[in-house]
Amino acid sequence: MTASNTIITTDNMMKPFDQRTIERDIRELWKEKEQDAASKKATMRACVSNLLIYEDQQDEIGSLTETIIDITRHHPCRVIVMSSQPNAITNKLEAGVSAVCSYIPGRGKQICSEQIMINAEGDTVKRLAASVMPLFVSDLPVTLWWRGMPVDAQPFSGLLSCADRVILDSSYSNRPTIFLSVLATLVRERFKEVAFSDINWSRLTQLRSHLAGLFDVPDLLAYLRDLSKITIEFPAAKADQDLASPQAMLLVGWFMSRLGWGLTEDILRSRTGATILKFLRGEREITVEMMPSAKLVDQDLKLTLTMTDNTGWQEARIVVSRNYAQNAIETKLETPTICWLKNVARYEMPKEAELILNELEILGHDVIYENALECAGQIIDKM
Repeated sequence: MTASNTIITTDNMMKPFDQRTIERDIRELWKEKEQDAASKKATMRACVSNLLIYEDQQDEIGSLTETIIDITRHHPCRVIVMSSQPNAITNKLEAGVSAVCSYIPGRGKQICSEQIMINAEGDTVKRLAASVMPLFVSDLPVTLWWRGMPVDAQPFSGLLSCADRVILDSSYSNRPTIFLSVLATLVRERFKEVAFSDINWSRLTQLRSHLAGLFDVPDLLAYLRDLSKITIEFPAAKADQDLASPQAMLLVGWFMSRLGWGLTEDILRSRTGATILKFLRGEREITVEMMPSAKLVDQDLKLTLTMTDNTGWQEARIVVSRNYAQNAIETKLETPTICWLKNVARYEMPKEAELILNELEILGHDVIYENALECAGQIIDKM
């Protein structure tokens, strides 16, 4: 038990899955907490939603502990963690119940959430979704955090049908950029039933906010109206074979959807491996070049915005770099009258729990993300 958090389990052993047994264990768990509260500190049971977590790598379940603690500290909920082994020889469905408690400093209280661990093996994987649904706290939203590649089969299809929101991570795919096109289709087809989120998009939030802020600076707005080219450099290791990285593609989709660009048929490949796209905004042509770079690593990104007037004369250039190692977003501006005006903003890549908490705060559809994803899917389909 740490100073601020603890996980208390009624039984360290997983038991054969039975809904009545699970409900009884939950009652006993809270009875135990009430008795403990009477002699030590006040305990408050809280739940604002159902959070389903599916982990397709069973050896990663243990690494989720700290993440779940961080999530429930700010968003108390019933957490149902699922893992499966569909190719197991035996058919087995097990469950265990525990409490996740966070101590509130200065108030002498603990806020506790429930955690149910479920493991399915063999044919029981096919009925995992049906087994889990009766465990939901009624009348509360259901969020599915799918940690793996979704497939059009059980248990994903069953869990998808009962969720209000689905959180994915496109970087989990072996070909994440191609997956964006698949995800765009899924979002379109399921729009009325469920809302989708991509953690890979959430990693771009601070960078997108910084870029959008450039358009709010009066002195820059005149130059940005003459935007003619955007170059996006991304780590070569993040490339999807002959395609740009998913974050680069999502950024282009964001620009396209927010600025009303129309995609032309001109899609070119350079000898350096860059992808070159042509867009139209009214009669003005905008070129986007997405280029893998061996100089960038991890989550680094570098954008260069070039502005030219109607004669083709370069008026200004803005370079925005997200440096993962130095925790900074650096902006440089060069104009005919100003040479390299530099600004550095602090940047820290959010932890996984922070990214999930940001998604849990969204009620309904994330329209900006869905529009950006749809545009990115259109581009990928033409490549």
